[in-house]
Amino acid sequence: MADEAKNPKAKTVLDDMPSRRIVSTIEAATALIISDLSTYSDFGNYDLVSPIDLKRGVQGVSVDDEGSIVFDSEIFSDDMDIMIAVLTQRGEGTGSSTVKGIVVSPVPTRESILADAVGSAWLDKMLGTELNRIAVRILRDKDADIKDETLLDQLPKTLADYVTSNRGGSSTLLEAFEENWKVIKTALGKLSKAWKLRNLSKKEFKNGMSSSAYASQWYPELETTKKGSLFVFALQAFANTAKEAGKDATIFARWLETRNEHLIDSDDADDEDDLSLDALTAAMVAGAAGEATEETATDEAEAEATDTEA
Repeated sequence: MADEAKNPKAKTVLDDMPSRRIVSTIEAATALIISDLSTYSDFGNYDLVSPIDLKRGVQGVSVDDEGSIVFDSEIFSDDMDIMIAVLTQRGEGTGSSTVKGIVVSPVPTRESILADAVGSAWLDKMLGTELNRIAVRILRDKDADIKDETLLDQLPKTLADYVTSNRGGSSTLLEAFEENWKVIKTALGKLSKAWKLRNLSKKEFKNGMSSSAYASQWYPELETTKKGSLFVFALQAFANTAKEAGKDATIFARWLETRNEHLIDSDDADDEDDLSLDALTAAMVAGAAGEATEETATDEAEAEATDTEA
């Protein structure tokens, strides 16, 4: 752990780069791409994908002979924003998510959409679809009783209920997740072999915590264990860590309330008997401080688990 603290793991596109960002100018997009090249160790391994105008024989984004990034001003016109997004693809099995490329696209501004009749109608349709998805989400579970008053009480009633839903949330709401996901992921890996073998990306980690259906489909051995869902276990750790640090823990409480836990039968990993929230906290502290070796941190976590069970 001490070595990891001195030499932190290099950031990668798959694990660390935001899935999408939107800027308003070519200058800002160019600066962002240049920054990404130095921030993410493997950024240069992926193609920059952009629209092509075949009539003019021009690509939206290219690199000139001097190595400079060039944007075509007609494809990326002044009345369009620019989105830089990571294009990922899921395969089968452990560590199956891969990056296909970095997509740079012109996207309409919100103002231009609202100013156009067709654009405004399209936006209303998209918004209606998303609002409906959030409104009925917890009722879609096959075991959901639509007459259950306790369940109906969880249906969204306010603006806050909608904008802090599983797929919503601002950067402030996700601040604690962004700061602690690697620490908690690593700590859980010390306590569960199944978790460590999966080596979840940040996106998959968040998806598993926010949706039990997703977790059950892709990671059943993590969703159903002797100690319950490891994703729920992680959510509790995130909530505790956020509160202790004075961060907003709303999003974790929301995910716990709405993920509609539906456990399935599966073989449990051999090392799950030693799981406890105290053990996870101990491993997190050791990992963040960089004061103990991996073996020492594991021994301390197991000791904490034994004390807790006793």
